[in-house]
Amino acid sequence: MTSHQLCAFIYADLGEDLFECKKCGRSRKQAPRTGYSNLLGHLSTKHAGYLEEYAEIEAAAASTMDMFGFVDDVTLTIYLWMRWIIQCNLPITEVENKLTREVVTMELTTVRTMKVYLRYVAGKVGQTIASEMGESFGLMFDGWTCNSLHFLGIFAVYAVNGVRHQHLLALFPMDGSQTADAHLEHIESVLSVRRLNLAVNRFLEDYQNQIDIIQTLMIQLRQPNNAAALARVTPLKPIKSNVSRWSSTFTMLERYVKIRDAILTVSAMEERVPRGNAHRRISTAVEKLKELDSVCVKLQAEKCCMADVRLLFDAVLQSIL
Repeated sequence: MTSHQLCAFIYADLGEDLFECKKCGRSRKQAPRTGYSNLLGHLSTKHAGYLEEYAEIEAAAASTMDMFGFVDDVTLTIYLWMRWIIQCNLPITEVENKLTREVVTMELTTVRTMKVYLRYVAGKVGQTIASEMGESFGLMFDGWTCNSLHFLGIFAVYAVNGVRHQHLLALFPMDGSQTADAHLEHIESVLSVRRLNLAVNRFLEDYQNQIDIIQTLMIQLRQPNNAAALARVTPLKPIKSNVSRWSSTFTMLERYVKIRDAILTVSAMEERVPRGNAHRRISTAVEKLKELDSVCVKLQAEKCCMADVRLLFDAVLQSIL
């Protein structure tokens, strides 16, 4: 039983912050967002035993609307507003936006109210996840980049009745330096994963000259005139590498192999296309990177266990070192 439920049961809302007591007919004033102290004070002074009376009435109403899956209007309103701002990725201030209030069908609310309920729901969700995952669980870190912003996500991974569950616990921006060392210091990365990345980067060092050539080629192909000439012979667009991820290097080299014949038709780029041994080395690197990429895909499989991970890591390290 909450103060809101109790006051809604005993008082009638007269508007303009006035409430009429249904037991004695007296009116009491209660300003919005200040709690229910004035209304509850009247009940304590004039109607002793109101808590016991309300509890008896509530217990007597065995078949309440809640028991049939119905919720009160306030709960439904808050839920609809939460779904609106979260699923549409809107700021909380949207609930007070004049245009939004003109088109929505929900009862109006405020930013302050939404913050209170969001914190409350977040706490309840956290308690539910903590209870479900128990004492045996794993933490998974994942990076995500949007334009120039870098984010780090933390996931809880655990099993319930043999079924793997994965929930996002937190997502926050990476401030300051965006170097690999800064990320490692921040999340204290698992050593085996770090060894895999180091091994792949060491493998790519032998092909750095060819990678630089393709990177320059792809940048030139993204220029308006060259891009237009390339688009006339293939729907595939040039892709440049992201220095922070070896997978983007693989994507760039793989795209080059696919559109090489089309690039040769662009007169301004024909002389920049690798030939002979340089092209063969790139093709070899692509085939090797395909194997590494397939390992990364297998690591994300639902049924992948720690024994499988260990075998995959060992096999990869042995093949490229």
